[in-house]
Amino acid sequence: MNRPTSPQIDLSIEFGFADDFQLQAALCVTGVTGIQGPSGCGKSTLFKLIAGLLRPETGFIKTDRTLFDVQAKIDLPAQHRNIGFAFQSHRLFPHLTVAQNVRFGHRRRQGSGAFVEDEVLQRLELSSLMQRRPSELSGGQKQRVALARVLLSGPGVLLLDEPLSGVEQSLAKSILEFVCGNARAASLPVLLVSHDPALLAEVVSNVLEMKNGILAAQ
Repeated sequence: MNRPTSPQIDLSIEFGFADDFQLQAALCVTGVTGIQGPSGCGKSTLFKLIAGLLRPETGFIKTDRTLFDVQAKIDLPAQHRNIGFAFQSHRLFPHLTVAQNVRFGHRRRQGSGAFVEDEVLQRLELSSLMQRRPSELSGGQKQRVALARVLLSGPGVLLLDEPLSGVEQSLAKSILEFVCGNARAASLPVLLVSHDPALLAEVVSNVLEMKNGILAAQ
């Protein structure tokens, strides 16, 4: 199994949309960590910065290697960061079947190998949907397909931004327990955003609070 040599997310960054909003965060994640806070406080922006979809103004981002460092002039593009990012929106390929969507990321597997296809399909209840297309799925089913695709891409880091908000609560909890349990066993760093404090308490190791763009002490 190919695991990161130093399985953690280590970052200290600053980012500004405009004069009225600045984001500041410093943390080191070695397990499964939850992030909570009100809408608009910067949680999704933090994830986009880590994933390489936005560029910080200062600081650094490291996993088993340096992804971004202002002083060292390092800024790896998103496709080379080996980060699995599950959004609230499913972003499936409409012309592909569920099976083709789920397996799309297999060609770039290089990370922890924490998840295997048969188990993922079973635990996410997708086995009977494999020949359908996204237009034939409910919103919750699309979210589960999108999450399966991320898990099976072999990420070295998992960023989960309300990935199951449209899924029935008991199933969502079961899926997240499975995901977080496998991640811990494989020493795969995970950041999970949820507006449900009770759910976070059930599945994560610790919780960080984000307010007004500032990641507060846990």
